[in-house]
Amino acid sequence: VVLSAPMVGIHMPWYLRWLSRPLTRWMAFRSPMAYLPGKRGYYVKPFSVNELTHSPIRYQWFRELYDNIPSIQLGGPSSHWVNQALTSARLCHQQASKIDIPVLLLQATEDVVVDNAAQYRFVKKINQHTPDLAQLVEIKGARHEIFFETDALRNQALTATLEFLKAEKKK
Repeated sequence: VVLSAPMVGIHMPWYLRWLSRPLTRWMAFRSPMAYLPGKRGYYVKPFSVNELTHSPIRYQWFRELYDNIPSIQLGGPSSHWVNQALTSARLCHQQASKIDIPVLLLQATEDVVVDNAAQYRFVKKINQHTPDLAQLVEIKGARHEIFFETDALRNQALTATLEFLKAEKKK
């Protein structure tokens, strides 16, 4: 399996980590569809402030796709969504030792959506029972949407993916 910047942890300040699950659980109970503080419904972010990619062309393509298919437009996360994401990330770590197929995890080093340290821990947990079953490849300079990145960054991810799949096919 190939994972591109998986959310096995959410990027957040260290001082919120201990509080994030109980706080989002409480917020979700009170108002499950409410956005997190500072977040809101869908709006077009200018390329200059996007946190997903360095590629203006692919960002424009992404924006046009959202404009043409309004049903896929996403705004900021709700408290319920974040609570469920935190719960799912925790479950990923709890179940990591049960993974028994090869894993390639592509990591965007400039990711501000997911927690890169959690990705390292996840791979380490997979490899505890079967060494080298999982490998992590850093795409240095990439933001969260690795396959929407500039050609140089995207090509690194594509090359790593193809090499991984080719090596697994030979086994």
